[in-house]
Amino acid sequence: MVTKPYLKPAAVIDRESENLRFTYRGRAYTFPVSLTKPVELATMAMDGRTPLPEIALNSLLGTDELQELVTELSATPLLLDGEQEVLADGGLSGREAYWRLEGQMWDWRGLGQRTDIRPVTPLDVEVGAGRAPIDVVKGFCLEICHQVSNAPREISLAIANAPTKAARDLYMEFYEEEHPHGDMLREALAHWLPETGIDAAVPLPQTLGLLNTYNWWAQSDPLLYAVALMRDEGSGLDATPAPETDVYEAMRTHYDVPKEVTERFHWHATLDADLDHGSFPLDVFSTVPVIEPLRYAALTKAARGIVELYDALMNGVLEYYSANSAESRWSQVTTQAMAR
Repeated sequence: MVTKPYLKPAAVIDRESENLRFTYRGRAYTFPVSLTKPVELATMAMDGRTPLPEIALNSLLGTDELQELVTELSATPLLLDGEQEVLADGGLSGREAYWRLEGQMWDWRGLGQRTDIRPVTPLDVEVGAGRAPIDVVKGFCLEICHQVSNAPREISLAIANAPTKAARDLYMEFYEEEHPHGDMLREALAHWLPETGIDAAVPLPQTLGLLNTYNWWAQSDPLLYAVALMRDEGSGLDATPAPETDVYEAMRTHYDVPKEVTERFHWHATLDADLDHGSFPLDVFSTVPVIEPLRYAALTKAARGIVELYDALMNGVLEYYSANSAESRWSQVTTQAMAR
């Protein structure tokens, strides 16, 4: 039984709803409870450190009503047991830091958008509607291929620089799962683009900036790299893309894309959720008992940085490949150099 409830910071209350309604990772959760001021105050006090009697007293919510509310919330992914997530002395545990960062990241990802749908980029909108040129889809796949192909390098750096055996073992297991995926995407993309071109293609500056950031964070602090993975690794708790902004559905319906490409890239995009990779960064954070304020500040900056870097990449793909062909990313010089 939860005695000190901890409501995840990423769970956002909808104050315009008559009933208690939260949005979390693009999904909505509605409860058969009227959204009164005591109910709102009670949820705001669920910080993992405040016991139920104190929450009831300060919110003027009846004890039975509060217990019923906690029971309802506990049946969802929104509420956790504070005894397991936070430090009673007010310090910041690795797990609480993760949940705080999750809240910040989803706030920045969905800035200016509805919180009860999956956040989208202009690329999602244009490709989803079939308005973007076909080279935007080619370029999207090519840049994703660059990104996934870099994973073994960045994970190896995280392994080499992990400060504890627990963190190192987690990254080693992650490496085993991830290292073949770049080759698998490249193999599929070769049904659409020439292999020599894929190998010789120069990543967009935005892609290169993202990959260099991954590499630097992985060798600087495994938690910084775990923050990057919070953006990349999908979760079964995430909302599914709306059909009108689903890039992979658009590849099937609006564009003439080889089946091998669509199936393999869609498989990889949904693999993280299927394997619950979204929990992997939490596992890494859980290996750190206490996080100092300066380190947490750096992680917060990284959370915003990775959101903006990814958005810059998607915007860069849309802008560049709307005006240029995918083939423009390689030249005879680079092709010849790769062949040596």
